[in-house]
Amino acid sequence: MKSYLFFSGESVEETARREVLEETGVEAEFISVIAFRHQHQFRYGCSDWYFICLMRPITEEIKHCPHEIGDCKWVDIDEYLSDPDIVDTNRFIVQCYKDGQLKHGGLQIAPSEVLNYSKKSHHKIYCIQQGTSKE
Repeated sequence: MKSYLFFSGESVEETARREVLEETGVEAEFISVIAFRHQHQFRYGCSDWYFICLMRPITEEIKHCPHEIGDCKWVDIDEYLSDPDIVDTNRFIVQCYKDGQLKHGGLQIAPSEVLNYSKKSHHKIYCIQQGTSKE
C-alpha cells in the first residue's frame, strides 16, 4: 500500500491509476474504493484523506521507482496480512476487504456519473454497489 497525492482536477480513480503507474510501472484499472481515512489537523493544520483503492492490473511486470519505493513485489493477501512489518491501519483495511469479499460477494464503492443540481454537468458519486466481473 502506498500513499498518493492528488493533482488539481484529478478524480480518485485517475490519481490511483497515475500513482500506481509512476511508482510501480504497472498499468492498472480502477475497480473501487475499499476504504478511506479522514484525519483532521494533519500536516500544516490541514485535513488528510487517505483512500485505499481496489485496482486490477493490466500489466504485471513491476518496474518500481527507487526514489519512491524501497521494494515492490506481488504478494498473496494472506502473506501480506501475516507480515509483522505491516502497520495496523493497513492490516485492518486489508482484513476488512478480505472478510467483506467472503461474506458479501464483492460489494464495492464504485463511481457513477449522476446529473448535478443544475442539470448541466455530472457529479461523480461513489456508492456501494454489487461488484462486476472485472474485479
